[in-house]
Amino acid sequence: MTKIKKKQYYKIQFKLVSPLMLGSGENDITDKDLIRDSRGYPYIPASSISGVLRDEALRQSIPHVKEYMGDVRTATKDKKGSQTESRIVFYDAKLMKPDDAVVSVRDSVALDKYKTAIKGAKFDMEILEPGSLFVTYIEENTLDDTESYDFCSELAKLFMDAGLTFGGKTMRGYGEIGDVKVWERSFDLTKEETVKDWLDFDLFSNETHWESFDCQSYVIENPSDLNSSCRLFVKLKQEGGISIRQYTTEVSDEQDAPKPDMKQLTLQNGTPVIPGSSWAGAFRHRMEEFGVNINDENSIFGYADKKKKESKVKSKIRFGESQLIGGYLKLLSRNAIDRFSGGVVDKALFTELTYYGGETDLVISWRDYEHNPMPEKEQKALAAALTDLHFGFLAVGGETSIGRGLFRILSINGKKIEEPAKSAGSDVYRVILEEIGETFK
Repeated sequence: MTKIKKKQYYKIQFKLVSPLMLGSGENDITDKDLIRDSRGYPYIPASSISGVLRDEALRQSIPHVKEYMGDVRTATKDKKGSQTESRIVFYDAKLMKPDDAVVSVRDSVALDKYKTAIKGAKFDMEILEPGSLFVTYIEENTLDDTESYDFCSELAKLFMDAGLTFGGKTMRGYGEIGDVKVWERSFDLTKEETVKDWLDFDLFSNETHWESFDCQSYVIENPSDLNSSCRLFVKLKQEGGISIRQYTTEVSDEQDAPKPDMKQLTLQNGTPVIPGSSWAGAFRHRMEEFGVNINDENSIFGYADKKKKESKVKSKIRFGESQLIGGYLKLLSRNAIDRFSGGVVDKALFTELTYYGGETDLVISWRDYEHNPMPEKEQKALAAALTDLHFGFLAVGGETSIGRGLFRILSINGKKIEEPAKSAGSDVYRVILEEIGETFK
């Protein structure tokens, strides 16, 4: 009978830095409801954590992944099937302050190249907004005291330096974590004095003593970390309003200012945001105009065959969600005008709450940077699209025909970009292309 020689535990705390969309398969509240525990609080299942870590470990070529995390081999004509049990135990990631967690509903719709909604492509979903703290645990059983490879610590390091994402729509800015902290505790069960310590050990108690884990934490706000993780860090300044609509059903009081019929998408704390899906849609269509193929399995934006649901390719390029700061909300009321009479159209008055004067960060990352660099054609198209964004030829969101969604680039990977009036397009394009080449090489 095989005996366990050593027990090793890791406590991992992390912060959600972009919205989490992790569906439960239910649609009682929205088309895609968040997964919740028996108390009604959102959580990240252990199976999701295991799958993400396994995929990342294989992608980074960490040794002995299948040996430690388990493997299933299907039987063939020549070989028998086999199963290897995992030595690693994963735990659900639970909210540390569940009552402070903020759940909201977002609408989503697919648009064609003319920014017209595609029929049947409208849906809504629940998300857990950024800022929540989670805690999870990893446990490893060592069966042979001659083993020297510490696989579990490699998994802990992945949390701290890989910029992991959980849930759905991760390539469009959802599910990113940061501000990771890790502690460890191990027990040598071959020694009688430590067996009692292990029996008294309470994994979930706040009073449990943990040893610090000697590894530098991954911090999302650090540009140098972003670059080392193959990320393009673009700092932007608004050149007008932004209109990524969030429809409201609030009723106005006659004494108060009118409630908006639609408003700029915001978090519940009032921070305006630009979802990664909005960035991806704008860049996708513009890069297609520059000759990039987006309609087959080789598309860097991903591919899904409408006739064959199983024929899917995950996006290789990721656009993060951007939070706007430093600006102000402005309430605007407008009316449609009859082009013949010059009078107002009956029942065509609407009010919109939009956002002006803010700054934001756009983070673009490349998924296959360790094995396959971004193709040269796509690099040039991305550089051209960013140049168009800087000079006002590419806009994001709705109402772009009336000047909404315009930005200029302040810097890219920390390198300043001159204002459009002071710089030539070819010079800006060259600087951007150089940074893309260095980042996605």
